[in-house]
Amino acid sequence: MYDENCFTVEERLIPMFKDAVSRLSFGLTIVCEQFMFIPQLDTPQGPKAGFGWYFQCRGFLLGTQNYLATIGGITDPHCSQKEIDDTIQQACESMRAGLYQQKVAINGAPAGPTEQIRRQS
Repeated sequence: MYDENCFTVEERLIPMFKDAVSRLSFGLTIVCEQFMFIPQLDTPQGPKAGFGWYFQCRGFLLGTQNYLATIGGITDPHCSQKEIDDTIQQACESMRAGLYQQKVAINGAPAGPTEQIRRQS
């Protein structure tokens, strides 16, 4: 017998993940996304099964091999929107760092404070 509050995980979590990505992915051009089951996520209590959101963004370098991808994962299907937001925020920050690395590869290392002071002298 099903509990009266039984839900399908995808029906509950997909809108929450989509909402988080739409609000938190500023500066990224998302080109694809997918809800997924993750067989094993590392947690402080040990490995646990979880759910996640795979998404990919366009990079600065040309070619699909230079797209950046990440997965934001959770272990609790009863989680709050804030927990999903925190997970997606970390994933977006990771992709922004990857974009920055690509930009540095194209333009060379940015001048740090020491180099800027030398140029002014």
